[in-house]
Amino acid sequence: MATHPDYPGASSRIKNGKTIWRFRANRHAPQIALLGQPGDEAFEAAYRRAVEGQSAKAEIINLPGRALPKTFGQAALRLEATMEWADFDPATQDKNSRLIERFLNTPVDPAHVLTWRDVPVEYMDADRLRTIIEGIFRTNRTVAKHTLVAIKKLLWVAIEVEKWIKPQEDPSLSIRVLCARFLARQPTR
Repeated sequence: MATHPDYPGASSRIKNGKTIWRFRANRHAPQIALLGQPGDEAFEAAYRRAVEGQSAKAEIINLPGRALPKTFGQAALRLEATMEWADFDPATQDKNSRLIERFLNTPVDPAHVLTWRDVPVEYMDADRLRTIIEGIFRTNRTVAKHTLVAIKKLLWVAIEVEKWIKPQEDPSLSIRVLCARFLARQPTR
């Protein structure tokens, strides 16, 4: 094993005819591979990360069933596992799944990539919910009403099933969507 005078803790060895560099802070420390050769840009960056105690950044892969804890994404997964969801007919399940998925893929802020799927349920407040529903209401009142109902189902999971938030913290309590089609069915008082 050869060491390099400019890079303390770095040593090399020959493996399959190639010179491989590694970093070890001491003989009991784990070995960290250093890419390239001394003087290369990749080697310099890897050596700097190793000395600072940072390992290589792992790439985060979004798997189909992944959900962060206590988020709307996890609430959606949990909702589909409840017996109340199983009681819905397939058409209702399909419609609600599409509306929920549409909500989950909506960006929290158009300037950023964060979607409601990865936002903890406790961060939703009545003002944000009202803004979402009003945005949909401008284009289609009926879809706004059904989206509110779908979001209320996610909030129901967070409040009643998982107990992530208290019932008095429900942001949907103050929001109602009235459509002329639904008002026509209501009996007069």
